[in-house]
Amino acid sequence: MTEPSTIEAMATAEQTEFVELVTSLTAAEWSAPSLCDGLTVRDIVVHIAAHIHGEPNGAEIKRAILRYPLQPGRVGKRLDRDQRARHVARSEANLVQWLAAPIDDPGSSTQLSELVIHQQDIRRAIDRPRTIPSDRLAAVLDFSTSKAGHMSVNFARWRVRGLRLVAADIAWTSGEGPAVAGPGEALIMAANGRGEALRDLSGPGLATLARRTTRWSERFASTEAHVITLDSAPGPRWSSCRHAFARKSFDDGVARRPPP
Repeated sequence: MTEPSTIEAMATAEQTEFVELVTSLTAAEWSAPSLCDGLTVRDIVVHIAAHIHGEPNGAEIKRAILRYPLQPGRVGKRLDRDQRARHVARSEANLVQWLAAPIDDPGSSTQLSELVIHQQDIRRAIDRPRTIPSDRLAAVLDFSTSKAGHMSVNFARWRVRGLRLVAADIAWTSGEGPAVAGPGEALIMAANGRGEALRDLSGPGLATLARRTTRWSERFASTEAHVITLDSAPGPRWSSCRHAFARKSFDDGVARRPPP
């Protein structure tokens, strides 16, 4: 288990890099699609800035869950929609300042994971690759595949059950079963529902992971089904990113585990 002080240092560094990326965006990039279906780069910036500063609050999450019981996809979509409406008047400069403000609960592995994953939702979509430090990759991989991380980020443990994940660029493996191998960043993204990252992975377990990613779209995200083709270019754009109720609903004991 990584110490909270270490997580805090990683999260702060990740936030700084995220702010540098967002500061450099062109007008076209702000309005470009992100990896998350139906969400622009601006939408992702609003979402992550809100998340690391305590939005949505527990009452908002509970109201959405009561309105859509056992429908986490619809809960996430409703919370995202309300969040975007609440901050629609913010300028891009103001969004950058908000994103740069001190993180609530910076020692939380959820905050670090959210920052890493959503930065990649933007970078992959606009072709701005980077090298993520190995300690951050390992920390997010460990947390995403843990029971707590499964419930508080995007149900990665469900997607990778019965598979052995092997990071090719860092000393990290997890699980038992048919292997899925590739860069640590791609493992993080695919395990957390980003179908676009599947093209960077290989191994006998890849078809199972791809099938589960598609299944998620059909059963939980309440979006139009997409077919994942592993050997085609430019590859699938669809991703399951509807998880806005994540951390607080887990902390408040009201999160819903998806069926097997």
